Amino acid sequence: MSLTELLPQNARAIVVGINPSPVSCEAGHYYQGKLGQRLWDRLSNAGIIEIVTPGAEDRDALAQGFGFTDLVLRPTPRATDLSSKELGAAVPGLQSRLSAAYPRNPRPLILFTFAMVDQLAGQAVRDAGFETMRLPAPYAPREDVALTLKAIAGRLS
Repeated sequence: MSLTELLPQNARAIVVGINPSPVSCEAGHYYQGKLGQRLWDRLSNAGIIEIVTPGAEDRDALAQGFGFTDLVLRPTPRATDLSSKELGAAVPGLQSRLSAAYPRNPRPLILFTFAMVDQLAGQAVRDAGFETMRLPAPYAPREDVALTLKAIAGRLS
């Protein structure tokens, strides 16, 4: 079982991960693992989203114009469980899903959760007419996190 993509009609931003974790799939909500909780804390502390319901943060974010999907929709315990062939083959699908959900401007900002997603799919998504930004890496220095989140908040305001 995987997570259902959350692609709201009037999205401000879409958060794109590598693939869902079993922990998140079991909970039925995006970003429920240890690193996922760090993402929610950062977005909330930066004032980008307001968390009302711990454990269902994606629902709160959805109501605030944020959507969620992954490059590969198949859950695995680790991204390293995905082959480079599977990752590469998923790029056209992501581009197609985003273009179908948001065929016209204004299009949502695409926020990649990891550098790997940007490296694999970023150019294809930008070629489809989307602006992209990369969320801070899970273990990035605090100063880098603050600067990146400030830039994202500024773009979304």
